[in-house]
Amino acid sequence: MAQDVYDALTDKGYRVFFSRISLEDKLGTEYEPYIFAALNSAKVMLAFGTTYDYYNAVWVKNEWSRFLKIMAKDKGKYLIPCFKDIDAYDMPKEFAKLQSQDMGKVGAMQDLLRGIDKIFGKDATQNQGANAQPVIQQVVQASGGGNVTALLKRGFMALEDKDWEKANGFFEDVLNADAENVDAYLGKLMAECKVPQKENLPELKISFEKSKNYEKIVRFGNAELKQELAQYIDIIKERNETKRKEGIVITHVENKRPNIKPEESEETNEEKYRRIAREGELERQKRELYGPKKIEVIKKEEAEKEASASKKYKDRGISLPENKQDYKIPTYMERMKEEQALRRMEVLDEGDFGTIPGESLLYPPGHSKIDTAVKFCMKGEGYLDILSSYGTLRISPISPDIVRISFAKGQFTNFPKSSSKIKRKPVKYKLRENPAFIQLITEKLCVQVEKKTGAVSFMDSRGKVLLGERTREPRMVTEGKTWEFFEFGKDSNLVAKGVLENRNMRMGLSARYISFGENCEEMPALFSPKGYELIFPEKRKILCCSIPMYGPYIAFENTDMIDYYFKISS
Repeated sequence: MAQDVYDALTDKGYRVFFSRISLEDKLGTEYEPYIFAALNSAKVMLAFGTTYDYYNAVWVKNEWSRFLKIMAKDKGKYLIPCFKDIDAYDMPKEFAKLQSQDMGKVGAMQDLLRGIDKIFGKDATQNQGANAQPVIQQVVQASGGGNVTALLKRGFMALEDKDWEKANGFFEDVLNADAENVDAYLGKLMAECKVPQKENLPELKISFEKSKNYEKIVRFGNAELKQELAQYIDIIKERNETKRKEGIVITHVENKRPNIKPEESEETNEEKYRRIAREGELERQKRELYGPKKIEVIKKEEAEKEASASKKYKDRGISLPENKQDYKIPTYMERMKEEQALRRMEVLDEGDFGTIPGESLLYPPGHSKIDTAVKFCMKGEGYLDILSSYGTLRISPISPDIVRISFAKGQFTNFPKSSSKIKRKPVKYKLRENPAFIQLITEKLCVQVEKKTGAVSFMDSRGKVLLGERTREPRMVTEGKTWEFFEFGKDSNLVAKGVLENRNMRMGLSARYISFGENCEEMPALFSPKGYELIFPEKRKILCCSIPMYGPYIAFENTDMIDYYFKISS
């Protein structure tokens, strides 16, 4: 971006100082005198940035802050912040009173050049020729950490090539220019761990929490990056702990029967362990349905009497069951209890609940850029439709504490009716709109949609954010499958609701199906101690993935629509 502006200004006859080019032939010499001369002789400084961190990099901030001090003494100097892919409100507070230029808009380059021409008192057509001599003597400073950006890019390219030493050298050069550059410390951490991508960090066998580079990231990084890396560390620790426990259990099973040789056994030790675990789980389910086994205490006299009777029948050639319970005629209450248990077993169709999908199913597919920015909204009877280039988002208040969220690609209006299992109540709500967001507010909750990204956030009546979609591509629809990307924090502690209360499942950092079988009428749900529930339509196949390297997200299979309910809960 800065390079394009430099070329355009030099073509118009301006003398421009751009460190990447102006200092190119000054290798091995002190560059500070050249920067000092440029800052003091320049009439205009253009400060370029694509992130908040770039503006606050040590050397970049040093230059524009010095120029601001010069501006305070000389009213004939100007600083123009030029930004792209960030909000104007995210720029340094020192730029708040300055007129800035959004380089992401159509025609931004022409607007910038025309503005510079006006500052120098020349029309665009007069900047060529003899009259332009006074203007050519002026200097325009372009600041934006171009060298740092190039070095970072080369460093990450070296990581992709698995040239760890070379990559580490590039990141060291970045830190020589900007000692607090978080991206450089992240790159050094990846080179230290020998991983080409950040997403490969959870696959490490040993945690990186004691790394000096990780400590620097914790010190200088933003909250989102620190949380993501902390979750990676949790994944590594959890996997190592699981392997340790499995090793202990398998060793115990191996020592159980020392006389059996491996070649004589029909199943491996791992298969034995899994069989024992399955049998234990089946026994537990039976206890939930039928209750604990009844323990009968038989007196010594009764036992001797039964043994004598058994011997008498055997002498006659009649065989009796070993247990008295096997030939006892059940009572009416016992028959009723058994029939009720059988009916519950028929209803208890858990389907895929709790199963773990294959790793290939966890990665969302590649796609072109998704634009969910809000174009306009339309209020209907009992709902609000928000349209973007990507599709239609419908927000429907069901009761003061429940709201339904539906999304489909294109200009879609044929959303299905709300589930009969969700009780509707009279609800009063109001709509609020400003340049940044749209809000639907009920007595107990607030749904906010950010206009720039289309991301949805859910808040309680006090304005506390309970849950939000990811701002970058918050949702995705493909043929036969949809994804809803949420920002589940570490304090979410999600729990998947089971068919029975004692069958609830803690999610932790995992990917599991939370839906039930086709014969089950129960609605799948997730709830969090933060005070909310996510409820999903029945008879849908739903996957919850809380692992950051894949999502986190909720995936709806065999459908082209996103559909769920958000509920405020105690």
